[in-house]
Order: sequence, then structure tokens, then C-alpha cells
Amino acid sequence: MDRNNPETTDSGRSLLQLTRQNAALEQQIKWQAEKIRLLTIQCEELQRENETLRAKPDGQTASATAYQTGWNWYRKITWVLNTEDKPMLSQELIARLKVIDENLRHNTNPVGFISAYLTNATRRRLLHKHKQGGTRGYYYCLPHWMNGDVLELNYLKKLY
Repeated sequence: MDRNNPETTDSGRSLLQLTRQNAALEQQIKWQAEKIRLLTIQCEELQRENETLRAKPDGQTASATAYQTGWNWYRKITWVLNTEDKPMLSQELIARLKVIDENLRHNTNPVGFISAYLTNATRRRLLHKHKQGGTRGYYYCLPHWMNGDVLELNYLKKLY
């Protein structure tokens, strides 16, 4: 500390420098708090969407509801699985979606596009994967078709 200059601190910085640094840090904290608030809102929206998509159809089969191109891709995939009422490989899902969704027909990489949604849906537990011996890849299943981590027998029979 410079005893001749009362405006310097032990670190050698002036009070003006420290005040400016403090103001910058306070601004950064406000920005981070706002970012956290927005991310919290986004997480709450995703949680509500997740709960909606996880819900079993209440007596109404998905085929009774007409396919809508405005749905998000998770809903489109679950609609196809509900309509077909059987576990499907990603290639089967993509082929079915190409027939009914023009947006996917014009996609330059439909396999990569849908694969990303399938991966995220299984991570979010909206879909489950079932590995069947003798086949390449996984069968994608709706959660209520599973008994724990095992595919129920009536859906297992539909694979043959």
C-alpha cells in the first residue's frame, strides 16, 4: 500500500479500478442470473412436453388422431409407433415417415435427422430400445410396451 497515495489498496490497484471491476462483476452476475432464469423456464417447458409425450393414450388409439405435419418430431415418431402398434427399426420409422411427411422427403439427410431425435427420445425415456438377436440395430418401443427393461410378450411376438 502506497502510504503517500490514499487511493491505492494493498493489491496496488486504485479504488477507481476496483469500483469499475466491481461494477463489471455485478453486471456479469445479473446477466448470469437472467440466463439461469431463462434456462429454468426452458427446462420447465421441456418437462411438461416430456410428461405429455410419456402419457399413455387414454383409450384412444393414435390412428384415431390424424397425423399433423405441425407436430414436433418426437410426437410424429410416437404417432407412427402407436399407429403401427409394433416396435420398429429406425429404417422402418424413416421409411414410414417419408411416406407421410413431406418435410422429411425433402431433407438432405433423413437418416441422421431422425437418428438424432431417436437418440434424444431414448435419453429422455420417451422411447425405449430393444435389441433383438439376429438383427442389426435396435427396435424402438413406446414406454408402456415395456415391463421394466423387457419388451412385453405380445409386442415381442410382433417382431416375427
